[in-house]
Amino acid sequence: MYRTALFLLLCLTCAASTAAQDQAVPMILHNFHFSNFDAFGYQAEETVHSVHLDRKQRLWIGSEKGLHLFDGTRVTTFEGKEDSPEDIPHYFAKAITETPQGDIWIGTWGGGITRFNEVSRSFFKPDLTKAGQSHTGFDQKVWSLESDEKGRIWIGSFTTGLFRYSPDADQIINAYAAAPGEVQQYNRIQAIHADKKGRIWFAPSGKPVRVIDADTLELEFEIKPPPELDTHPRLRTVDDIAPVPGSNHVMIAYDRGLVRIVSSEGDVVHEFKLDRMPPESSIMEALPLSDSAALIGSGSQLWYLNLESGDHFAIPNGEWKGAIPKTIIWDMDLSDTGDILIAGTTGVWIQPYSSRQFWTIFQGGEEPSKLHEARAISRIRDSLYVNNGSDIFEIPNFPKGLDRPKKLESFRRVSDPDTRALSLIGKEGWGFWGASDEESFYLDHNYKLQPITPSLRATHTMLLDEEFERVLVPSFNGLLAINPAEPSMAKE
Repeated sequence: MYRTALFLLLCLTCAASTAAQDQAVPMILHNFHFSNFDAFGYQAEETVHSVHLDRKQRLWIGSEKGLHLFDGTRVTTFEGKEDSPEDIPHYFAKAITETPQGDIWIGTWGGGITRFNEVSRSFFKPDLTKAGQSHTGFDQKVWSLESDEKGRIWIGSFTTGLFRYSPDADQIINAYAAAPGEVQQYNRIQAIHADKKGRIWFAPSGKPVRVIDADTLELEFEIKPPPELDTHPRLRTVDDIAPVPGSNHVMIAYDRGLVRIVSSEGDVVHEFKLDRMPPESSIMEALPLSDSAALIGSGSQLWYLNLESGDHFAIPNGEWKGAIPKTIIWDMDLSDTGDILIAGTTGVWIQPYSSRQFWTIFQGGEEPSKLHEARAISRIRDSLYVNNGSDIFEIPNFPKGLDRPKKLESFRRVSDPDTRALSLIGKEGWGFWGASDEESFYLDHNYKLQPITPSLRATHTMLLDEEFERVLVPSFNGLLAINPAEPSMAKE
């Protein structure tokens, strides 16, 4: 049970008018804080396409320049050198999957698939140039990769369809290919999901999601896109298929900002249109966190999606602590321990599960400002009051229980001390007392700022003494008291 903690950061833009007024831009409350993976001098600077934390807590990073393995004590890089037969067969490590038996398989862009040997710390590459029951051979370019409960490897190729490889029999079978005469695009397999009923869900580019029996390869059903997307192959392309934790449902993410939750039999349970996404944005990855929440990677932006209400908003990116820089998101993974891993054009970003006890508030909009630490916070009834150094804000209807990220519909700028925030304290019926770098002040019910006399040194600490109905403030001359009846006068 994690100890309850609240770490609030406030990103606020000063209003043009100094009068108190309602703001149209909402506030966003979230608990996603990431750090760039950097271990023993290694930091992924190349584009990363896949990331996976295995059951042994080893981190696998597949990039355009090699495969990196962090085992907790060192980082080993496999570069796909031609003169090293025990290396990965190609330097471009596109996809990673782990079988229920604990085997790690890597899909490469040009060298097929390969399995990691735990004993020798080298790689075994099966011969996949034969195509088995197919009219077309495997192109060796892996676009997606999945393993089923029997340890078989499902390969989504770039130009030759879907393949099933059985390691025990060393046999590869073409499980799907576009019909003769169809465009080659239909042979690219965008995403694969192996469910617990022994079926494979996969998405040929520009075609409906297909669900087949993993043993017989027979088609069980298709999931056609909604009519508004069924006008062009690009629009109806599915970019990700992912299981929804805590249920038998599956998430299907379409390229142009539409997300569906479907039952295990293919019935649409929910459908969400991410209409706040820019029209030209494409969903790259979808990561359900629970049966009520998901992260969506769209281009260079990470989005939060409430799977109950459909509400969604952008998680701010940038160059400040805890945020992901603007990066094209290629892969997202949720470890068995709840850690979130994100791979993109700027490396690997990780959020440990334990850090989700900390929360951030920021102002929404397309270009959120830099986050400012809000050390001066007070709460009265259902409102939170924050002094961020340039303004004092009221955030009404602030939730007492922080159960999930959400959008706070409004806030009010109630005053502007215009200096660095140090403290803020208040009580219903009394008003507020606060301190900045330059002065201490009282804020009345009309949010009018009055300096406290005599002038007090800047203080980080004020104490609300409700028993004796006073506010205690430290000063050079000792502890002073302020009576709410004379709220701007401090006395010994």
